[in-house]
Amino acid sequence: MHLLNNNLSVFILILVLAGVLALLWHHFTNSPAGQFYKTTYHKITHNSYRKIQKDKGAYGEYQIYQNLASYERDGAHFLFNCYLPWRSGETTEVDALMIHHSGIYVFESKNYGGVISGKEADQYWTQTLPAKGHSTTQNSFFNPILQNRSHISCLKELLSREAREIFMQTARKTPKKDVPIHSVIVFSDHCDLKSVPKRTTESVTATYNTLPKIIAPIASKKRYALSAEEVSQIAKLLYPCTQASTAQKHRHVKSVQKRVNSSQTAGKSSKSTHRKTQSHR
Repeated sequence: MHLLNNNLSVFILILVLAGVLALLWHHFTNSPAGQFYKTTYHKITHNSYRKIQKDKGAYGEYQIYQNLASYERDGAHFLFNCYLPWRSGETTEVDALMIHHSGIYVFESKNYGGVISGKEADQYWTQTLPAKGHSTTQNSFFNPILQNRSHISCLKELLSREAREIFMQTARKTPKKDVPIHSVIVFSDHCDLKSVPKRTTESVTATYNTLPKIIAPIASKKRYALSAEEVSQIAKLLYPCTQASTAQKHRHVKSVQKRVNSSQTAGKSSKSTHRKTQSHR
């Protein structure tokens, strides 16, 4: 009888522990962190939930995905941190891509706060942040419209070399030149974009929260420019570019720094304003 009671106690303890573990697992899987680990963003980048909470760049990329994830139900494929081959062995990094039947969306993410100012043709734009007293801090960064222009140029070259068979093998035989590529510049929801162009002939500018409203009319207008098979094959072609090795990433950072050092920088300062130039990829 004593042995039977001990066995029963152990069995009850196991049931209680199993119930507690089940409740904890249910709570985790339904938490923001649990939902994050189910996303395409995590599967491609392998970033941890902690990283996106601490890394502004990664958080911005995740915000793009979160606000457009519904397009996955419409057949879209997302890719992040694409290191596209560029020039003589160099690479250019695209923050995020959405490959959809309405075309390829190339996102340049700028998770910046403050007041953003700049014109379409300016080489550099400016971020102005409040500082102590009556002073301000100004940071120069490479014009994201021009930055994304180079990304798209690189992408077009890659597709012209590598995607020929994709369009030859698909039933519709879509010509390469008819693949719409959309440039989208995305800023933080916490910045003031009054002094930048919202739309140009080659690009649109949005914040993370306004992305769905900005993308919807483009997706509707260019409906079915690509077949489902073409979307899938282009995503498959570009996926390896998202899996760069640590050595490749280090080489990329060095080449970017070299370009920044040789480019014109706004390194001037005054009593009321401190200006520095941020790197571009």
